[in-house]
Amino acid sequence: MLNGVKQAAADAARTAALLSVGLLILLIGLGFLTLAAWIYLSITYDALTASLIIGCCYAGVGLIFIAVALMSNGSSRRHAVRQQQRVQAAASSLPPKSPPLVQAFLYGMQAGLNAGARRD
Repeated sequence: MLNGVKQAAADAARTAALLSVGLLILLIGLGFLTLAAWIYLSITYDALTASLIIGCCYAGVGLIFIAVALMSNGSSRRHAVRQQQRVQAAASSLPPKSPPLVQAFLYGMQAGLNAGARRD
């Protein structure tokens, strides 16, 4: 059991390291692409127009990321509310005079079904 935990921790550390290196390389590439765009735009237009175009591109991409983050946050809240409503509906659908063991079994079955639906 301990070996499984160690393996999972090692896999998580390896994934985090690879993601960090990938992000660093991506940022370096973005810097070079920005420099190339600056050179091209400053030759084609003047420096003010070049900086305006590059700044607007970065601001637009940043706003898109913010919008996606806000929308995904709202959908996770809606999902949590729907999940809570399902659990309450399942709890209220239990027969009132059933033994506690049956209630616990049915509650566990419903939780398992909800967990399976969340993974899909």
